Amino acid sequence: GSLQWKWGMPEIAAIYFPVTIIGVILFRLNPSEACAEFGKGMAGTIAPTMVIGFSRAVSVLLTEGNITDTIINAVTSLLEGKSPVITLLIIYAFVTLFNFFVSSGSGKAVMMMPILSPLGQILGINQQVMVLTYQLGDGLTNYLWPAGAAVACALCGMDFGKWFRFAIKSIGTMMVAAYILIIVANAINYGPF
Repeated sequence: GSLQWKWGMPEIAAIYFPVTIIGVILFRLNPSEACAEFGKGMAGTIAPTMVIGFSRAVSVLLTEGNITDTIINAVTSLLEGKSPVITLLIIYAFVTLFNFFVSSGSGKAVMMMPILSPLGQILGINQQVMVLTYQLGDGLTNYLWPAGAAVACALCGMDFGKWFRFAIKSIGTMMVAAYILIIVANAINYGPF
């Protein structure tokens, strides 16, 4: 629908209604069971939705208050003239550390992409390389930082400290490899042709 008929979010969201009705019929649920299952499904989405909403509110405040422009200007003056290798290392390290405080990838993207995108343009770094830097900085530490790993450890009955000591070596190695991939991506001007 998005590609063929140029549907946006309202049209895509509207698809869920008939699909839900078809699912209820196929699984032979009565209305009470269907509502209970719907409630269970919605309960799992409340926390991520709240994080995305708060992140969007922060993004709007930063943009409308012209704070985003101030941040971009300050970071640009700090990084301008530096080697892309150093610049990408600083951005990668920042995203990785920021992931400790904001575990939601989509919430973090709402806050950071309005800053990272123009920053990349000003510093002459390809947009795809900036996105790759964000993704690798965001993704690997989900298995290490407490917000993601502690829940998984609790579900498995494992002590988080024990997991951290075990995982730090392998995830640390992957983080170094990811940074090398970022540098290679920048060197080959990774992106659309």
